[in-house]
Amino acid sequence: MARPRVFQKHDLPSGVVGIAVAFITDYERRAREIKRGALSEDLLSTYTRYNAIVDKALLHVEEEARRDFISDIATGRGYDHSLISWMYNRKAYYLRKREIIYITAVGLGLTE
Repeated sequence: MARPRVFQKHDLPSGVVGIAVAFITDYERRAREIKRGALSEDLLSTYTRYNAIVDKALLHVEEEARRDFISDIATGRGYDHSLISWMYNRKAYYLRKREIIYITAVGLGLTE
């Protein structure tokens, strides 16, 4: 797989970052509920849409690192304690992490 495009630092209000992080944090729970199949049609549609937004954001990082980035964002884990710190230098890690959060915020309509 080719390396992702250029990563940029995005300045977002802390409230917007908090909302995007919450949606990323809840990704695994929504995925389990979707797989379980016991959701109403409206809730299934909402969960699917939210996870698609996070999936789109994750396309901007290497495939083998996606689950670990979700985990790192969900737990507030940084570079020094990340299981994927061996894959990136500090700057590259944080650029990717911020990109996931930014693209999630854009997908949720929280920023222009």
